[in-house]
Amino acid sequence: MIRRHQQALFAVLDRGLAAAAGLMVVFALTRLLGAKLYGVFVLAETIQILMALAIEQSPGQALIFLTANKDDENAFNDALRSVLWVKLLTFVALYALLEIAAPWIAAAFDEPQLTVLLRLLPLSTAGLIFLGTANQVLIVRQRLQIVARNDATMFACLAFFFAVGWLLGLIDSPLGGMIALALGRLAAGALATLSILPAWRKAWRGGRATQVMEALRFGVLSLANTLGVFVYTKADILLLGLLASKASVGVYGACVTALAYYRVVADAMNLIVFPRIAARREENPETVRRSVIRLYSGGVIFGVAMGLPASLAIFYYHETLLRLVFGEEYVVGASVLIVFGVWGLLLPFYRLAGSVLNGLGHPGDNAKTTLLVGALNVALNVPLILWLDMFGAALASIASNAIGLTLLMRHVVRRTTHS
Repeated sequence: MIRRHQQALFAVLDRGLAAAAGLMVVFALTRLLGAKLYGVFVLAETIQILMALAIEQSPGQALIFLTANKDDENAFNDALRSVLWVKLLTFVALYALLEIAAPWIAAAFDEPQLTVLLRLLPLSTAGLIFLGTANQVLIVRQRLQIVARNDATMFACLAFFFAVGWLLGLIDSPLGGMIALALGRLAAGALATLSILPAWRKAWRGGRATQVMEALRFGVLSLANTLGVFVYTKADILLLGLLASKASVGVYGACVTALAYYRVVADAMNLIVFPRIAARREENPETVRRSVIRLYSGGVIFGVAMGLPASLAIFYYHETLLRLVFGEEYVVGASVLIVFGVWGLLLPFYRLAGSVLNGLGHPGDNAKTTLLVGALNVALNVPLILWLDMFGAALASIASNAIGLTLLMRHVVRRTTHS
């Protein structure tokens, strides 16, 4: 098999395993907790996702960007050391703030259980940081087969802790679910770190971290983009928690998991598109343009082809799918699921456009677009939730995402025709 095809296969396998792990958690909790208590868990996990993205993903993209076209081992160690320092300092700062703000956040959502849930998040995030850092190092070295193995380990660890919790009757509340999630992620992160232990040792034993400012600069721009993405993909859940019932949050959160399948393919292609464009960004402009067209169009075609069967199943069997997977009380979200079936077909266009801009070294274009669209999403969500409850949240999300896709594509065209 051709190497690039092997890498694509492992990328899809990896993203599939990661999505399967998340779906397993959702399936277990929707069944064990019911819509209202699951809604409380979703609120805490949504804040967890924001923290994890800010701490782990944004600096991690800097590591891939800074080392994608360099074979120098010392430069790699320096970049890794710099990124690790950025992650550590960001972790300490954000969770110090969350420790202070947790009671106020719980009060805002009128949900006392949120306080203890939010204070458990550092443990869960630590596991994601260890796992994410290991996978980023392996992506740079194009060892996607080990990345897939690490995410298979994550699936196994989560399955183990949730199975134990279920058998012992411990997962009867959002707190029990969060403890099982944190333990599974910590165990997976520790095991994944073993796959890059020599790189960790070299990074921490080295001298000065000379690329901290470069990693921070790229990380801040990526973080702005990440925050924008978070606002227009997760603000609907938080606003539902503030403006509607916890049961609506639970049903909506269950429907959102339908997007996990589409993200598997889009994110798998991102594991290939982003580092390859980053490695070619300094070549002849015409060569770069041809690479962008080839990689972007190939990823999009693959994503739509893989997503179409799922969308057709959603369009024709939405109520049956919700009843079978989550239970009878989730069927009220059928119209929401249909909206996500439409958005899933657009998702590869959106995710890969952002990957192209990051790979070309223009995360600022991403950041400006996503922050603008995030603000629009919030502005649309408030009246539409008050008018149409969770269906309004779904409409606001797909509308703002469609606008974001248009703006991102304009940036891609500009950067590849005028560079």
